[in-house]
Amino acid sequence: MKNNLVFLTELRFYSDEFNDIYFDKDFDINIWDNYLFYYEKITVLARVKKTTKAMLIGYMKNNNDRVNFVSLPYYVGLKELIFKRRTLIKRIKYTLEEHRDSPVILRVPGVIGFYAANFLKKRGALYGIEVVGDPCEVFSGENFDHPLRLILQKTAVKQLKYTIKHASSIVYVTNSDLQKKYPPRSNSEKFAISNVRIADNFIASNPKMHYEKQEYNILCIGSLAQMYKGADVMLEALSYINTKNPDFNIKLIWLGDGVHKAEMQLLAKSLSIETMVSFLGNVNTETVLDKMNSSDLLVHPSRTEGLPRVIIEAMSRGLPVVATNVGGIPELLEEKAMVNKNNSKELALKIIEVLSSSDLYNQQADRNLKFSVFFRQDNLNDKRQLFFNSLK
Repeated sequence: MKNNLVFLTELRFYSDEFNDIYFDKDFDINIWDNYLFYYEKITVLARVKKTTKAMLIGYMKNNNDRVNFVSLPYYVGLKELIFKRRTLIKRIKYTLEEHRDSPVILRVPGVIGFYAANFLKKRGALYGIEVVGDPCEVFSGENFDHPLRLILQKTAVKQLKYTIKHASSIVYVTNSDLQKKYPPRSNSEKFAISNVRIADNFIASNPKMHYEKQEYNILCIGSLAQMYKGADVMLEALSYINTKNPDFNIKLIWLGDGVHKAEMQLLAKSLSIETMVSFLGNVNTETVLDKMNSSDLLVHPSRTEGLPRVIIEAMSRGLPVVATNVGGIPELLEEKAMVNKNNSKELALKIIEVLSSSDLYNQQADRNLKFSVFFRQDNLNDKRQLFFNSLK
């Protein structure tokens, strides 16, 4: 197997004046372990925003000398992409030519993966992809507000289908959901492998146990850069509980940051629940673990998903979970733990049901902990070995 892997992703990073790379506090730095178990080094092509070290206080620095970055032009939104498109494509082509003897994995959907796939296809080169999301849902009207939304949605879907069509090896993070929507060609190597892996020391010894409390703690984790994590739906559900069941005391913690954070804080105030909600922004892994351990329930009200890491991590801590039945979530949870998206009343009633019933709560907590074992690192390594072998 080749010593170096070339990996292209839509993830965004930062660099200081010394060209050191930094990650957000909520970035899973252990993601590279999925690849470093098989390759000596990784060359990551991603958007990198140039800033100063003083502005990166609290960010994580890349100290792994086996992970090297090629900085692609940094852009956010269609306007900046159009302006930097030519430079972006040129940098991708140059790097792929420079590493033409190395295996390539594209993390899609996204234009970076599409541009790379288009170039590799024309060159007659093989490449593998990891399909981690559904652009049709990402660009749906309830998640994305833009005058060109329909065009962007159609283009993104078309680009993903093209990338899949010409890939030699494909990993889907779901068992069936993304495969049905974006089927591979018949002669490609196909794998269903979660991009979430749980270390043995992260899995709880015992599930959470229900007991009556004066106040229940609910945890939500998700970016507020876009509205597809359903923060507004969660706040409306909390307001419904506060209005209809005033004796049912709940405190909500939301982990994750983004441009809509202030908007959600204003919404909480307008719903008269601002004292019940804490928006803590981006936090490190230790804080996430601490909040999971101190919470009674994880709620994930997303409008669109692939296979969400946060649900699997919560399950591994023995937490019951309530979530929407979108994307790959039905592959993780039982029907009794799910609700329809955009339905704050249904979400509120499901939260009350789980927190009010010892039998349901304990059954879900126990079931989730047992199910999470399937995502242990050693259980996924064999599947990944087959995928990486197919890239030779």
